[in-house]
Amino acid sequence: MRTTAKAAFTAALIIATMWPVGAATAAASPPEAKHCVVTGTAGQVAEASARRCFATFRESIAFATNGKITDAPVSPAQAMNDRDFVERLRLPAAPTPGISAEYRSLGIAYEHVNFGGGSLTFRGSVGCGWRYPEFGQLGDWNDKISSVMPLACNRMVLYVDSDFGGASQPYGASPQLDMNDQASSVSFE
Repeated sequence: MRTTAKAAFTAALIIATMWPVGAATAAASPPEAKHCVVTGTAGQVAEASARRCFATFRESIAFATNGKITDAPVSPAQAMNDRDFVERLRLPAAPTPGISAEYRSLGIAYEHVNFGGGSLTFRGSVGCGWRYPEFGQLGDWNDKISSVMPLACNRMVLYVDSDFGGASQPYGASPQLDMNDQASSVSFE
């Protein structure tokens, strides 16, 4: 009996020392951020134009509104079906200390149809009718947009090529796009 217990202990010790170190740390890693905010500044404040990503939709909306909206629904699809929430998003963000520009949430793009999956919130300091250079290259969002919700502007215009090139299609609130997974740049009208 003692020999069996000793053999089991030795086998467990050998397995534990041979277990890949990365396997334990991978399980403990936080989920990949998938809700991002990109700020178009029209050259006003360079450091504000960086893209920031968050683990939850709620966190991304709190950032996009400078903390004005902290109670966004956890689900992007649920949020876009909440008229009161969408109307609050259409208002200017809270002022940012030290920055004179007033940012607005221009629109949100979604990874999946029906406002599902990850989200990319576009906010800008100039408003509609301006092609923000920051929106001319979508980076890891290139060819991934499947639904959109314009906010401060009437329409989001999706372009097949970067830098607002190629075929384009304007959209109002649309849970499913004809240009599904084809957009490489975005502007707002």
